Amino acid sequence: MLGNNTQAYKFALGRVLLEVAAAETTEVRLEDIALPFTKKISRHISQADRQGASPSSAYLDACRAYNLGQIDDDALVAITLNQGFRYVIDAFHNLPGGEGKMRFYDVAGRGVGRRLTLSDDLLRIATGTQAFNLADEVEARWNLVETAWELGVNSQFLATVGYDDERKDLVIDGPKFRRKPVYGLRGVLMGYQKGCCFYCATEISAEPGSSTLADVDHVVSLDMADFLDLPREKLDQTWNLVLACKNCNRGQGGKGAKAPAPEYVETLSRRNEHYIASHHPLRETLIAQTGTNPDARSRIYRAIHGSMSDGGLQRWQPAHVLPPVI
Repeated sequence: MLGNNTQAYKFALGRVLLEVAAAETTEVRLEDIALPFTKKISRHISQADRQGASPSSAYLDACRAYNLGQIDDDALVAITLNQGFRYVIDAFHNLPGGEGKMRFYDVAGRGVGRRLTLSDDLLRIATGTQAFNLADEVEARWNLVETAWELGVNSQFLATVGYDDERKDLVIDGPKFRRKPVYGLRGVLMGYQKGCCFYCATEISAEPGSSTLADVDHVVSLDMADFLDLPREKLDQTWNLVLACKNCNRGQGGKGAKAPAPEYVETLSRRNEHYIASHHPLRETLIAQTGTNPDARSRIYRAIHGSMSDGGLQRWQPAHVLPPVI
């Protein structure tokens, strides 16, 4: 659910909905999901105390009290039903410009007796092979947004998000704060790629230890920096990073440091424009790295195309490409 978030509630509800639907439950009372919902918020508060754009919230104060052992589960559930769900249940489907086309649930009943009837679309998503990756993406976005709140800055701070290859994490750099790990890049990028390799569309995962764990790949390799007359640090930024299967990234006949076929540079450009248009948490980062308007951003991709064409480089592409995921 894209859009501007002023509180963490959508993230928490998204995680709970995926979990409930994974059990193929078709109807659930708010009373039944109140505790898992609020425990997710309480856990995040223990990591980053600020969980909203507003500095004060009676509901979030109750979550803090719960973490300190000052109230029990029953009291927390009562407060959640009264305050925590007040806005998020009816607003979950709201996006900039109106309500989203896909509904994940319908609401019935009143007061504490309210219940959600889960949609077939949600059940299909939550029981699919990419369910783990979706949950991981929610966590990734939540971590990015709460870091802005925690540091007491607006979304413009995300222009300072970079990638640390040793940590395999996104990190924050800035004059007002020390380098801070935020979240692994896999979780942030997986949603756009629909759980598929950027190059061959083979299924990949963001789950640590998975046999299909995605590699983070530079579409334009760092070794091409001098050839393209670009600084290496320019190519080591988020705009140039995608997720790839191990075979495409470093297997026999894999891309390695070779130049990508032109269509992959074009796909990379479309990916970045999608993130910018949809107000993805990395929007400001991508704008800072590639340009403030579409014309300025397109120049960097045209320059890469032109340099590779003039140099007569052999273009790499995978031997086998699966049909794209719809």
